[in-house]
Amino acid sequence: MDDKKRKRISMDMLLNKQIVDIGRTGNVFWLRFTDTNADQGLEKNLADHIFTIEIFSDFRMIDKEKREVVFGSSDFDSPNSEIKYCEDFDLNVQGANQYDAQVAKWLESYKEVCVEKMKFNVLHDLRLLLSNGHILEIFVSFTSEDVCWRFFEEDSKRDHFVVTGKEKFFEYEAD
Repeated sequence: MDDKKRKRISMDMLLNKQIVDIGRTGNVFWLRFTDTNADQGLEKNLADHIFTIEIFSDFRMIDKEKREVVFGSSDFDSPNSEIKYCEDFDLNVQGANQYDAQVAKWLESYKEVCVEKMKFNVLHDLRLLLSNGHILEIFVSFTSEDVCWRFFEEDSKRDHFVVTGKEKFFEYEAD
């Protein structure tokens, strides 16, 4: 694509966006955000304005008031405490691990949570301060050029903002 037609994404686009979904595919975690005036659920006319953070490294959601971790990437390795253990237990099955259980509870308990502030440190760890007082922290935990996390607008011609263990950069995703 011609550089003149390429659009840069800005992390500021995440401010005042509402979390509409949290999930995972295997051990790649993601959060989806949209405009705060969206009705419940994702409507087709809002599809052009869905923003996603994909997380490949360590992260956690913390409740600042209670001073506790609500859920995090390490929960993926623990079985869901509400499921009876069996020998052929598979943590990759949706709902089978502690991460899936805690995220489901969080999504049920907290509606219309928006990003109020964001902060980066020198390593490009990301910290999102949310309207319910919770904080999402994403850590650059790789020493390699592997992707730690990325931010992009779904179905958009904008570049992705990518953070690795070595650098941050914009990457164009071809059609």
